[in-house]
Amino acid sequence: MGISIDSGKVDGPIYREKMAKITAESAILGEPIRLEPENFKLNCDYLGQGYSVMGELERNAIHLAAEQEALLVGPVYTGRALGGLIDLIRNGVIGKNERILFWHTGDTPALFAYSSEL
Repeated sequence: MGISIDSGKVDGPIYREKMAKITAESAILGEPIRLEPENFKLNCDYLGQGYSVMGELERNAIHLAAEQEALLVGPVYTGRALGGLIDLIRNGVIGKNERILFWHTGDTPALFAYSSEL
């Protein structure tokens, strides 16, 4: 499952194909990953107030990741995706025994632009 950060990105075949392609170009511990587009869903439930608008979801995820794991995540992409993931876990949509791969997209430098909001 991917978590959309932009209202222009809705669940559909194009995004499922892109997620499958990115996954196919990756590997975990040297092992290739093979998933089909139908294995993916794009969750659009965490769009907040819009692209690059940081809300409580993102702010809480950024603080939790930094305090608990010393992991810095940016507010635009990774913070929103992590906030959505945390919410899905807390609400039981993702179970305790499920495997999760959280893909950090590297937007950490954006933290500096949002420092007054954090």
